Amino acid sequence: MDGESLESPYYSKLITVTEGEWAGWQAYPGGDAFEDLTGPFYYRVNPDGTTLSAFRAEAKHMNGGGFMHGGCMMTFADFALFVIARDVTEGHRTVTATFNCELVGTARVGD
Repeated sequence: MDGESLESPYYSKLITVTEGEWAGWQAYPGGDAFEDLTGPFYYRVNPDGTTLSAFRAEAKHMNGGGFMHGGCMMTFADFALFVIARDVTEGHRTVTATFNCELVGTARVGD
């Protein structure tokens, strides 16, 4: 759980999207196998220095009831927390050790 293992073949590769809906946003394809399966997730740094994370809800993100799966929301929230902390964790491998949430809403395909 200390995040120090370098055995994983996955390493963050920050890219800036150059076309389409997410042009100008940044992403880490190939940096996290689970996020690659559940995303893609994007972020951008606003002029005031704050960050905004986003993704487009697809059928693969839905549960059997047609609403976004809670695990997907938690995965995305974990990504957003990483983006917020990216400057202070640069150069260190880290993991989320504890994370709790209460889901108060949902999303559907296209949101």
